[in-house]
Amino acid sequence: MSIGALALAGVVMAAPGFTPDGPPIWTLAGATSLQRAEAATAIGQARAWLAARETIGDGECFAYDESVEVPGLLWRPDGRGRVAYVPPEVVEGPALAAWLAAERVRAIAVDREGPRAAWLRGQPERFTRLFSCRTATCEVFAVRAREGAASIP
Repeated sequence: MSIGALALAGVVMAAPGFTPDGPPIWTLAGATSLQRAEAATAIGQARAWLAARETIGDGECFAYDESVEVPGLLWRPDGRGRVAYVPPEVVEGPALAAWLAAERVRAIAVDREGPRAAWLRGQPERFTRLFSCRTATCEVFAVRAREGAASIP
């Protein structure tokens, strides 16, 4: 079988959509960024992930741990901000607070059943729960700047 025939077979197989409920592939050319993300994201919740990463500004960070299935969703296409993996030894309390400040974390996705999420939930004045991941054990939080600390533009 030639490479051209294999490519054509791939297009025919993908034509119905990337996911069982996804749109036909030819409709993606005129789709919005959100529609393309939803079509290509098998884990769902594209709108929630896009909204969370939209809060990341220049010099700020979206942090995540091992519970996040698709860390590629955390990167902004415009290159603003950074993405950082939370070191395993940084679990809660002063160590996590210091790491969040040093990395200028604006959003964080952590295992909702672990000590990091419990610590974040225990400080609603600093952390706002945004959503729980549908297919993984992660929970996503927004991080507010501390009063008296240097503000994040």
